[in-house]
Amino acid sequence: MNEKIPVIIKEFGDSKAIWFENSASFIFFEEPAFDVFKMHLSNKNTAEIIEFCNSKYACKGDTRNH
Repeated sequence: MNEKIPVIIKEFGDSKAIWFENSASFIFFEEPAFDVFKMHLSNKNTAEIIEFCNSKYACKGDTRNH
């Protein structure tokens, strides 16, 4: 996924476990946190990540300013 940060990703139900090889540590993510993490590793900029999350997770009829 990203050569700078070697990780191993395993699915556990709706969660993803991300194992960071260099530090021998891990974290569990669910969506949308996993989407943000994945896009960050792919060098997406903040505006692209926000646009993606707004289009994928925005509630219909939500009138709040984002």
